[in-house]
Amino acid sequence: IAHLYGLTEEEFQHVLSTFPLVDQSVKDAALAEYISRLPDPADHQVRQMIESGESANVEFKQAFRWNAFGKAKDGSPSAAVTHAVAAFMNSYEGGTILIGVANDGSIPGLAGDYEAVDARDPGRDTYERTLRNTLNSALGTDCAPLYTFSFHRLDGRDVCRIVVQPAPRPVYVNGDLHVRDGNGKRKLSAQDASRYTHRRWPNII
Repeated sequence: IAHLYGLTEEEFQHVLSTFPLVDQSVKDAALAEYISRLPDPADHQVRQMIESGESANVEFKQAFRWNAFGKAKDGSPSAAVTHAVAAFMNSYEGGTILIGVANDGSIPGLAGDYEAVDARDPGRDTYERTLRNTLNSALGTDCAPLYTFSFHRLDGRDVCRIVVQPAPRPVYVNGDLHVRDGNGKRKLSAQDASRYTHRRWPNII
């Protein structure tokens, strides 16, 4: 309720002090709960990214395991996320992937995706572990330090943010090289991949 009415921490502390008959331990617990629900500044940053739309450095993915179009669990969203991470690694600047965000900027969140990943233990920890293992397997464990995960609460729904750094070497997925193409990505032909890698990594190719 304090957050709903926009009370600051100091204002909420004052409100709690006006109830002399309430035990102090209850007041302390209420204040601790208030603090735990304070908006994360990073959540606001993610919301701004969503409002700005997809770009050369930002890509939205509705899910990692749940196919919202087929209304079923399958491997196509997982492959799409993997290709997106690889494309950002192969870019010059890296980028950010937001899972739980539709192409139009709406936020379906991750509830269905959590269930698709592990119905017995749905949640952030299991989701991140599965996502990390999938990327490590597809891209190589040496790439693991190049991406970080964080979760954000927007409109009562979870969004997963993957921040991807550019790679010091070409990153292939099943032998294919994916690169950024405007606000999307594309798979290069063998000839184009050779040209791109010579230009992108001139010191190691």
